Amino acid sequence: MQVSRNITHDIAFFLPKNADSEKLTALAGQGKQVEIEQNFLNRKLKTITAYFGDLILGDGETQYFY
Repeated sequence: MQVSRNITHDIAFFLPKNADSEKLTALAGQGKQVEIEQNFLNRKLKTITAYFGDLILGDGETQYFY
C-alpha cells in the first residue's frame, strides 16, 4: 500500500471475500475514507473490492450492475 501511495492515492484492491474490513479501514488512515464493495455471483458473495482516493463514489451514491 505504501509503495502504491508513492505513485497515487487512487487505489483499488480486489480481494477474497474473507478480507478483514477493519484492516482495510486502518489502511485508509485517520480521517481518510475507504469504500468496500461486495461482489456477488449467483447471489453468493465471491469477492470484495476496496477503493481509496478519488475512486470512491462518495455521498452515499449507489450503483447497481446486473
